[in-house]
Amino acid sequence: MAEEKGTLEAAYEKTKEVICDAAESAKEFAEDAYDKLTGKTAEQKAADKVKDAADWTADKIGDAREGCHDLKEKAEDKLDDARDSARDLKKKAEHKLDEARDSAYDAKERAKEKGKDFVERTGDSVEHLGEKIKKSVD
Repeated sequence: MAEEKGTLEAAYEKTKEVICDAAESAKEFAEDAYDKLTGKTAEQKAADKVKDAADWTADKIGDAREGCHDLKEKAEDKLDDARDSARDLKKKAEHKLDEARDSAYDAKERAKEKGKDFVERTGDSVEHLGEKIKKSVD
């Protein structure tokens, strides 16, 4: 079975090689026939190859330029997103700062009120104590 498999693989490879060689020969024959029909000289064929290479290079440069343009647009979009995020964070920070400022002001006002109440109660207590002392002395 293993020998049979090896023989089949060898036959497959040989067949593939023969088909590739035949295709290459057919391509060369077609190119030669085309050249004879069009009457192209060796210089014209060389010029065609140079033109094809230049066209290929121009296509690749165009693709690269397009790719760079796409990357630039993506970078600009990311930068815009980052700016928007920074603005949002700034607004949130300002809002939190305003809340903290308001909270501190409210705490200060409550402390003032409690202080006033304490002073009034203490004053009342002192006054009341003073009256008691006066009565006890009289």
